[in-house]
Amino acid sequence: AIRGSSPDDNAFYIDDMPVGYIFHLFGDSIFNQNLVRDFRLDPAGFDASYGNAIGGIFDVSLRDPRNQDIQTTIDMSMLKASAMIEGGITENTAFYASYRRSLIQLFLGEGDELDDDVKVYQAPESSDYQSKFQWLLGDKHKLTFSLNGAQDSGGINISAQSEFGRVNPDVVGDASINAKFDSASLQWQYFGDNQNYFNLVGGYVKSSENEKVGAGQFIKYDSNKLMMRAFYQHRISAQHLINVGADIMQQDADYSFDLIPYFCTEHTTSCEDQKGERIQDVATLKDTDSGLYISDIWTLTNDITAEIGIRAEHNDYTEQQFFHPRLSVQWQATDDLLLTTKAGSYSRFPDADKAVKKLGNPKLKSPESHHVSVKADYAIDTEWKTSLEVYYKTIDELALATN
Repeated sequence: AIRGSSPDDNAFYIDDMPVGYIFHLFGDSIFNQNLVRDFRLDPAGFDASYGNAIGGIFDVSLRDPRNQDIQTTIDMSMLKASAMIEGGITENTAFYASYRRSLIQLFLGEGDELDDDVKVYQAPESSDYQSKFQWLLGDKHKLTFSLNGAQDSGGINISAQSEFGRVNPDVVGDASINAKFDSASLQWQYFGDNQNYFNLVGGYVKSSENEKVGAGQFIKYDSNKLMMRAFYQHRISAQHLINVGADIMQQDADYSFDLIPYFCTEHTTSCEDQKGERIQDVATLKDTDSGLYISDIWTLTNDITAEIGIRAEHNDYTEQQFFHPRLSVQWQATDDLLLTTKAGSYSRFPDADKAVKKLGNPKLKSPESHHVSVKADYAIDTEWKTSLEVYYKTIDELALATN
């Protein structure tokens, strides 16, 4: 969660590829802790390489496989069991594969009471996997094939005598959720001299979610996304490092639902007053979102660096084009203290459940936002650092609930 915006306003990346989520429904991350190389959080003012988000960016990098003798690691606790295998295949190729599965369902059984007259009927379960195969092509080229995925499920029974059931009688009965995604990507990286760098990655993400509640109500969607991202970094002088990039994502999502809708948003104060009649429908949402950006990292002095960028975006579903300027300035005030100020404009695709026909409005436009941020990073020692960030956001073109 990022304070000041909706969870749907955020974007999640694994090794430069956008994915549906990076945390299980019950709180823990979807990664084997032995594989995470870096976890980056930008709650505001992120740079021009990121698009389709007005909240914040969660960017996770998984480490490269180690070219070692093949080893197997098995880990088990009362909450989770995992197995991982890693090693070299040839002098220039290596791999790892990890699979984890929750064990909480063994201790939280059917019939256990969570709250007043709210009981478990399907114990929560989660699983995830990461796999990476890497081929080093000489000293300057690297080819990587990755597989990532996660799955979550769980269900409760809401009694008519429960407080939640008395307030919302439409949800009385069994409620469950099943969500999953699977992704595959192929990445080529070139490491040149003098900080020259090229990165090309393409991938496919298949995701689905099925929510059931009350007497036969449900909403289900299946999504298929094809994506490609390219990035080139070139130093043109001692003071200027130019970044140029492009990305494109094509989405095809199928929705089906049978439910009693509440025509309201997160900003509606009295959602119960806008209850609709029960509806059933199927819908398809197809869109192509493309972006092109350029930025200049300008070394002003030995202690001050500025990054000036602009990102152009187009979406064929909303038929909108955007030009988003981005700016950041960094000042190395002392050896241990780094001060950063950032600003920029942003947009994202509307919420799908509010943009499909009958349930929403296909003519909705993209929410937009402007960010201003000030951040201080302080290195306590070689092992520890702390940061403090203060930001201000305006969010426009939010969807409104109507009669």
